[in-house]
Amino acid sequence: MCRDGAAGFAQAVTDADPTIVQVTARWHLWHGLVETVWKEAGAHSSCWAEHGPPLRDGKRAESTHERRQQVHGLLGTGVSLLECARRLGLSLNTVKRYARHDEPERMIRAPNYRPTLVDPYL
Repeated sequence: MCRDGAAGFAQAVTDADPTIVQVTARWHLWHGLVETVWKEAGAHSSCWAEHGPPLRDGKRAESTHERRQQVHGLLGTGVSLLECARRLGLSLNTVKRYARHDEPERMIRAPNYRPTLVDPYL
């Protein structure tokens, strides 16, 4: 029997007839594999930071570093993420992004753009 990964369905098939061979559908197998790879890659993304794009310099890097210090300073005093966003005039998602990174170098990376159709004409 070809099925998804639901444990309740597997138990029902086993209860009905223990001799039935159960296999996972191709789509569910690939879907589970892709989810696992994404989780592992995300968990180890900080390991790859040193091999990423070069660091930026200038005004934008300074403001990023300054905002990160402000967010971590407020969070260190016990202020919530939402209150931090209100005090600094930033969106909640921006504050979460600053709070997530311990090292400021991870925030100041240059963007890595994908190729576009007009690249040959630049």
